[in-house]
Amino acid sequence: MWNDPIIEELHKIRADRDAQFNGDLTAMLESLKTIEQEWLLKFPKLMSGEIRVAEQPVKDVL
Repeated sequence: MWNDPIIEELHKIRADRDAQFNGDLTAMLESLKTIEQEWLLKFPKLMSGEIRVAEQPVKDVL
């Protein structure tokens, strides 16, 4: 069977997270909510809609 290194890495990350929270999905969700709140404090404009994606692609400056 062919092994994909990216998929193997994802499985390792998943196993690490599972071990970190002892398989408790509620604890994982609470952790993600905390991380989300920290990001909102660091980057409030990201969620407010003040930062917009350019409608036209940015031209290469090099």
